[in-house]
Amino acid sequence: MRPAQHATLKHASTLPRRGYSMREVCAMLGIGNTTGWKLVKEGNLIAVKVAGRTVITAASVEALLTPPAADAA
Repeated sequence: MRPAQHATLKHASTLPRRGYSMREVCAMLGIGNTTGWKLVKEGNLIAVKVAGRTVITAASVEALLTPPAADAA
């Protein structure tokens, strides 16, 4: 690897994660693969294809874990 490439890769590791593999999401949530794909099918997790790979958006994982705001009656 050339030094310029290494510097680019080092910089990229400081960027926040915007997506995860299904395996990573299932491990984070403590659920099985089938349940993970069920959440995608139901629209609770958002899956996108990136270069032929399925990536679950970090925002959809965060939204799934965020409780709904209480109504200010």
